Amino acid sequence: MHALRFTTDRPMDTFPRALDQLRRMGFDLRRAVIADAMTERARVRFMFSGGKAGAAETLRERVAGMPGVVDVSLCSLARDAAEAA
Repeated sequence: MHALRFTTDRPMDTFPRALDQLRRMGFDLRRAVIADAMTERARVRFMFSGGKAGAAETLRERVAGMPGVVDVSLCSLARDAAEAA
């Protein structure tokens, strides 16, 4: 299981585009959260599983290249920890 986090000033554009990338790359979405920190930018977090080896890093790069996206991070999660989150 992986978690992808990013900040964006265009959540209505980047959120569906990032979901589409997940689908195209064969990942299974486990959780998606958009948090508005009462600033000009929203924080987005996806938890996902599946896909080919190394594909999560490719997803991170694709999302990082989207207009309005900054502060992109990707981490691997243990299944038990991911289900508790």
